[in-house]
Amino acid sequence: MTPNYAANGKEVWTATLTGQYIFTAPPTAENGFVYTGGAGIGGTVYAVKELDGTVAWAAGVQNGDNSSPVVTPGGVYVSYVCPQSYKFNSTTGKLIWNCSGPCEGGGGATPVLYNGLLYVRDWAMSYGHNGHILSASKGQLVGNFDADSAPALANKTAFYVQTSQLKAVDTTTGNTIWTAIPANGAYSTPPIFVNGIVYVGTSSGYLLGYHWNTGKSAVSMNLGFTISASETGSVATPESGLGAGQSMLVVPASTHLIALEH
Repeated sequence: MTPNYAANGKEVWTATLTGQYIFTAPPTAENGFVYTGGAGIGGTVYAVKELDGTVAWAAGVQNGDNSSPVVTPGGVYVSYVCPQSYKFNSTTGKLIWNCSGPCEGGGGATPVLYNGLLYVRDWAMSYGHNGHILSASKGQLVGNFDADSAPALANKTAFYVQTSQLKAVDTTTGNTIWTAIPANGAYSTPPIFVNGIVYVGTSSGYLLGYHWNTGKSAVSMNLGFTISASETGSVATPESGLGAGQSMLVVPASTHLIALEH
């Protein structure tokens, strides 16, 4: 039986990823590989074998900042500004498609894959919006959205957060179902969907929750500390946000990490 190194912290292997010197993309482990991206001289996506740390494949991309790979059995997705988005074969690294927008540059954002669609962000607003919707199978641009962070998606509904509003949109029709405005401060975290409730934090320290289908308030709780979870940005800005698991909702608030039963 393989020892549980996650429990004892014993080092199993160390991998050297050559060709780049800036690594801001959180890794993703799936299908026996660890996937990540690097930047510095253009960009590179890497697949490292979980067993021994051997680099299985490396593929070039336009820059390589911040985009944590989204991995499925059918492919590895990454996305950068303008947008420059890619799908690679998860085992071989062969390019399946590249959606190449009208520009390229530094910066990227972790995409969100849902129901055959890939939601990517684009601070350059290449098509008049800071978010774009791509076909996951072909990489074609099929729609746009506006959000300050990664959307939450569930029940054929997309939840988009900007500082001044939270919007629920039908992913099939594109119609807005409801819109919420924060009563205290501004929205300051990506949304998270847990047990039928959409949660989001505010700059004034409130944790707010909304019923997913109506937008009616379910939770309004003052945690006493600014909730700030900047998801994208410079190399110095970590990706963060609300988390959920084992019947708890975890909220980063100032220098505190607050766990709540949900």
